[in-house]
Formats: sequence, structure tokens, C-alpha cells
Amino acid sequence: MFVSAGASFGLAPRIDTLGTGFIRWFSAGLWITFTILAVVAIRRRDITAHRRWMLRSYAFTYMALTFLAFTAIGNALGLEFAYKYPAILWLSFFTNVVVVEAVLWRSRTVRPPLPGGLLPART
Repeated sequence: MFVSAGASFGLAPRIDTLGTGFIRWFSAGLWITFTILAVVAIRRRDITAHRRWMLRSYAFTYMALTFLAFTAIGNALGLEFAYKYPAILWLSFFTNVVVVEAVLWRSRTVRPPLPGGLLPART
């Protein structure tokens, strides 16, 4: 992870196509930050915080796969590179972040335990 994110920092200025260097720097910085926070949380034995930070880290880990999926869709639609590339890069960033934050927001709902310490079933 650190090698890949570090490579993003180094390569972003060199492959800044149509103003996409910023999103590469930003996503690499968040990826490193979220992973470090997850490691700190698990070392403190805070499993809940670790899980939340790792889900955020996974969002950036899978950003490249989301980018490839959206690129295939853009190619199928016949979009020009100048329009497709920046839009797909930003879309892959926001899609992963929004999905993970929605999952975390939904899991934040606290259900009171039933008698005997059992949790109610999810509906």
C-alpha cells in the first residue's frame, strides 16, 4: 500500500492528464492516512475504529478497479478521451467514498440489545 501510494505521489505530476494530478495526490494522501489511522486503532485494540478506517482505506485500494469498470463503460459509449478520463477518475473516487460512507453511516444505527444480550435481527 505504501509503495503504491508513494508511487502515486511521484507519478502524479508526470502523468497529470487534463488536470487529474490533484485527485491522484489527494487520494494517495487519504489512502495512507486512513491506513495509518487503522493501524493505530488496532494497536489500541479499538476494533470498531479499526474496521471503519480500514473500510475507508479499501475504498481507495479499489479505486483503480472502479476506474477500469467506468473506463469500459466510457469506451462502450464512445466518449472522447478529453471528456472521459477526468470524469471517470473523479467518478471512481466519489463512487467508492460515497458507498463506503453510506455503509458506515448505516452501520452506525445502534439497536438496543434484547433480554439475554442478543441483538435484534437487521431488517
